[in-house]
Amino acid sequence: MSDGAEYHYYIRHLLEQIGCERERQEAAKEAGRFAWTCADPVSNAERLVILAREFGEVCRATEVSGDRRAELIAARQGLRAELIQVAAVALAWIEGLDREVGR
Repeated sequence: MSDGAEYHYYIRHLLEQIGCERERQEAAKEAGRFAWTCADPVSNAERLVILAREFGEVCRATEVSGDRRAELIAARQGLRAELIQVAAVALAWIEGLDREVGR
């Protein structure tokens, strides 16, 4: 991706995916799947537990066994999805911090 406009489009697309994941997290909270997100007024220690859990899922997603192309593609897609979730949790944490200081 050497073209600047193409790169910026790609980054916007990634950020949209992270934003969609954040919306999914909030919808899951509203549906009662969990009590809070990292954007809510909770301690940084509690937020860290959630981020660590998501990071653990990234670690598990890197454990690919097998050499068939289909398995590798599926593993890469799963890893990518987990990384989007980590980014969304980090974004929620930033939202929470900004709310704490009234931004």
